[in-house]
Parts: sequence; structure tokens; C-alpha cells
Amino acid sequence: MTVPAARPGTSPVTPAALTMPSAALSRQGQPAGVVSRLLANSVDFLVVLVFLGGVYLGVCGWRLLSNPSGFAFPSAPRAVVLGLGAGFSMLYLTLCWWLAGRTYGDRLMALKVRNFRQQKLLFVGSATRAALCLIFPIGVLWCAVNPSNRSVQDVILRTSVIYDWHD
Repeated sequence: MTVPAARPGTSPVTPAALTMPSAALSRQGQPAGVVSRLLANSVDFLVVLVFLGGVYLGVCGWRLLSNPSGFAFPSAPRAVVLGLGAGFSMLYLTLCWWLAGRTYGDRLMALKVRNFRQQKLLFVGSATRAALCLIFPIGVLWCAVNPSNRSVQDVILRTSVIYDWHD
């Protein structure tokens, strides 16, 4: 695909601008709403569930290979499952926000997390935000009533979630 040249007096046309609807271009850099954020969080929750399912299948496979005649599906204590899920969530959110500024769900919904300077979060900020999101997940609903679309975690840490279609 070739990019058309810009006409004199206009800004250059980028490949991303060619594929983005004009409504999306007008939202670029604006604070994300509650629906976009909840959809992104739902995708991230599915990522955690897939991880937990993979761990369970790995344990089942290991038990089957180590004792085929006495194999039975294992049952894990609730505390172990919740601890493993929380630990993976913490690691997943922290690394994604620190390294890329977005999780997989954020990427699908074209969202990015930014600090008060509109930069990517540092490691400590990412880890703190991940911990707050795990401790108080319902805080994301605050962005529905906050004038600047900020969740409780965003207000505490002075972060924001914006629409960003660029990598």
C-alpha cells in the first residue's frame, strides 16, 4: 500500500490515518470512557483465566505422565487459585503498563495508560497501579462520574487512560 503525498499546506497522511475512521481521529489522546475501559479489563481478565487454565492443564498432564494408572483430576484449594491468579495479574499488569503502556485488552480497545506528564509509567508506578486495581477493581467505575474520566486509581496516582491508536 502506498501512502499518498500530502498536498501543499496540509499535514502528511500516515498509514495509521488511512485506516482510522475520522471519529477515531478526533478521539486520539482524549480520556477513555468507562465502557472502553471495562471492555479492555474484561479481555485482560480472560487472559488471566487462560493462564490459570493452562497451569491447570499442565498440572494434569504432569500427573498423568507421572502416574497414568492412578490419574485423577486434581482440585486446588481456593486460596491457591486466587493467589496464583492475583500474582499473575499483578505481574501481567505491571509489566504491560511498564514496558508498553498498555495491556492486551488496552491494545484491542486502543487505550494507553499515562502518568501526569503524559509519559509511560515507571516500574514503581505500574506496580502500584496494578496493586490498586487488584485491591479495588470497582474503582474503575468512578470514571463514569469523574469529569475527566479518571478512575479511583487514576485520581490517587495522577494517571490517565487515553485513546491512542498509534503503537
